Amino acid sequence: MLYQLFAISGLAAGQTVVSQLHNQTNANFNNTPAYQQALAAAVNATAHASDCDSCFSILSVLKLVAELGEVPFAELSVAFCKATHEADPDVCNGLQTLEAPSVSWALRQMDIPSRTAQVFCEALYGLCPQPPVLNYTVPFPKPKPANATRPEVSRLEPIRVVHISDMHVDHSYTIGSSYNCSKSICCRPYNATFAAGSELASLYPAAPYGEYYCDTPVDLEESQYAGINEFAGDRAFVISTGDMVEGFTWGTSDNEIVADVSDIYHRMRQSLGVVYPAMGNHDANPVNSFPPAGLETPYNNTYDYNTHAQLWEHWIGAEAAEQVRSHSGMYSTTYTSYTGSCLRIISINTMFWEGVNWWIYSTVMPRDPSGVLAFLVSQLQLAEDNGERAWIIGHIPPGRSDALYDYSSYLDQVVQRYDGTIAAMFWGHTHRDQFEVSHSHPTNQTAANANMVGYIAPSLTPTSGNPNFRAYSVDPVTFGILDYTVYSADLSAAYYHTTGPKWTEYYTFKTAYGSLLDLPYSDLLDEMTSAFMHDVTTLFEINDTAFQEYYDRKQRGWTPVGYGPCTGDCKTDEICLLRSSQSQYACMTPSAAIKKRDANGERVLYARVESECSTSRMIGVLHAMAQDLKTVMTVL
Repeated sequence: MLYQLFAISGLAAGQTVVSQLHNQTNANFNNTPAYQQALAAAVNATAHASDCDSCFSILSVLKLVAELGEVPFAELSVAFCKATHEADPDVCNGLQTLEAPSVSWALRQMDIPSRTAQVFCEALYGLCPQPPVLNYTVPFPKPKPANATRPEVSRLEPIRVVHISDMHVDHSYTIGSSYNCSKSICCRPYNATFAAGSELASLYPAAPYGEYYCDTPVDLEESQYAGINEFAGDRAFVISTGDMVEGFTWGTSDNEIVADVSDIYHRMRQSLGVVYPAMGNHDANPVNSFPPAGLETPYNNTYDYNTHAQLWEHWIGAEAAEQVRSHSGMYSTTYTSYTGSCLRIISINTMFWEGVNWWIYSTVMPRDPSGVLAFLVSQLQLAEDNGERAWIIGHIPPGRSDALYDYSSYLDQVVQRYDGTIAAMFWGHTHRDQFEVSHSHPTNQTAANANMVGYIAPSLTPTSGNPNFRAYSVDPVTFGILDYTVYSADLSAAYYHTTGPKWTEYYTFKTAYGSLLDLPYSDLLDEMTSAFMHDVTTLFEINDTAFQEYYDRKQRGWTPVGYGPCTGDCKTDEICLLRSSQSQYACMTPSAAIKKRDANGERVLYARVESECSTSRMIGVLHAMAQDLKTVMTVL
C-alpha cells in the first residue's frame, strides 16, 4: 500500500525509504500475529471514527511510527503530505526539519489513553469532547481586597494609544510576481511559474503595496507608519500584539526570524516612538514552536528571546528586557501619564496555551507552562500594592478556540481576582476586528456580571482583508478605554496601486453602536465599560442591520468569494464569541471540531483552529494519516 502511495506521488526513493523503515522496525517491534491483529483492530476502529476510543486507536498507531524516531516519522509525514496533495512538494519537504520533530516528540510522550491524549484528540481531530477543565486553583499571594472595584473615570483630557497587530511583513515580497499561487501566501518568486515575467505573473502581477492572498510588503508597512503619524500623531505610545514575521512557515530558519524582526523593530523605532510589544506564534522558528521552560529537548527559543530582549530594550528598559530573556518572552514595565498616574503594562506569552504548540503535550500537561500565570500574578500583585492600573497584552485571545480550555480558564481566575486592577486586555492573532467580554458568571452572562473587556485588533496583512490599525481614547488616570477608531486602507480602490494607500477613518465604536442603544451611550469621556460592551452584543441580537455592519467591519471590509451575510447559526456563534473570554464557551461551529462526512459519505475531520494565524501543515497531514492507517501500518 505504501509503495502504491509513493508511486502515485512520484517519489522514486519511496521503496528505499520503506525498506529502511522496516529494517529499523524489525528489531524494535513485536511482529507476532497477535500484534498484527491488534494493529488491524486499531485500523478497523477508525473506519467509523466518532469518539475518543476511535481517536485513541489512531494515536496508538501514529505513536508506534513516532517511536521509530524523528527521521522516519518526518519521512512518512512528507510522503503523506505529497501523496494527498496537502501542499506543494517544497512545502511538504519543510515538514521534515520543522514541524514533524515536535509532533513525533508529543506522540512519544503521550500515554494512550490519557487526559493528554484526549486534549490532543479534541484539539486536532475533534473525535471526542475536550475533557472538563482540570480542577486547579491559581495561587495568589493575597486575597482580593473587599473594596476592589473599578475606579470612576477622571473626565480629564484623554490620551491616545495605537494598537497594531499581525503585520506579517514579507521581506521577500516581489513586485511583478504572481499574486495567484498554490501556496498559503503569494507574491513571491517561488519558481519560474510564479516569478515576474511568467505567463501567470503577467495575468496576476503583484503591485508595490500588497495584494489579497499575500503578506505585507515593506512599502505597505511604512505606509501604515505614515498613516499612524498622520491620524494619531499625538499618541502617547503604541502597543503591538505580535506576529511580525510572514507566513512562509515551511521555510523559516532561526536566522530569518532574527533578520525579519530586527528590520521591523528598527523601522518601528525610527517611525513610531515608544512601542510596547508582545510576541506572536509566527515570531519563532518553527511557527507555533515554544517549548516550555525546563523541558529537555534539543530545540529551544533562547535565541528568539535574546533577540527580542535586545530589540525591545530601548522601549521597555533594561530590567524588563532581562525579564524577556528569563521569562520566555514576557515582561512588565510602566508608563506614567501627564497626570502622574501609573499604568503597568504586562506582556505575556500566550503561545504556551496554544493547541498547535506541540511541545505542551507532555505525559502530564503542566498546569502553568513556563510560569506564565505565576509571572502575571506577581506583576498584577505589584500593581495592586503600588496603586497602579494594569494592561495585559498578548497575542492569542483566551476566548478563541486556539487557546486550550484549561489555560484559558486559569487565566480567567486571574482576571476575576484582579478585575479591580486590570483596566483592559489587548490581543491579536485572529486578523479580525473583534472584542470579547469577561463575566464573573460565564455560564449566565449578563451586563450586570460583565467585568472585563479584551480588545482584539485587526491586522495589517492583506491576506484576510484591508489593512487596519486602531487608535484608542484612554482615560489618563484610570487607563480605561473611552472609545476607539479604526483606520483602514482600501486595497480594492482604483488609486491604491497607482498613487499608493490612502488611510482613512473606517469607523468609531461609540458612534457606530453606542448611539443605537435604548439609552444612547455617546459621551466621549465615559468609559466603554464591560457592561456597555455586553449591551452592544445584545443590540446585535435584536438589530440585524447593526450586527451585519459589525460583521463586515470584523472582516475588515473585504468578503472573500463564496462568503455571504452571517445569519442563523453563524450569527448566534458570533455573538457567543463576543461574550466568551474562556475558550470552553466559545461556541464555534465547525471550529468546535465536530466530525462530519462530506456529500460522498467520506470522513471529514475538523481541527479546532479558528484563526488563520494558527497555521500548522501537520494538521492536514495527521488527518490524512488518520484516514489511511493501513498505509501507516506498512512501516511497522
